Amino acid sequence: MVDVMTDDYMVYAYPGDLYSFLDDAIRTLEAVEELADVDGRPEEADRASRKKRELSR
Repeated sequence: MVDVMTDDYMVYAYPGDLYSFLDDAIRTLEAVEELADVDGRPEEADRASRKKRELSR
């Protein structure tokens, strides 16, 4: 993925940078899911859960 980013978009990154970005995204979606549950918004919690699963594949 890092090579594609460099070749296609001239964006330079290290594999650890990409891992960190994806890990942060997963943690953010987990927080959104929990907050939506607490706020009584099950549709939004389900949406965040689906996006989290898609991202972690």
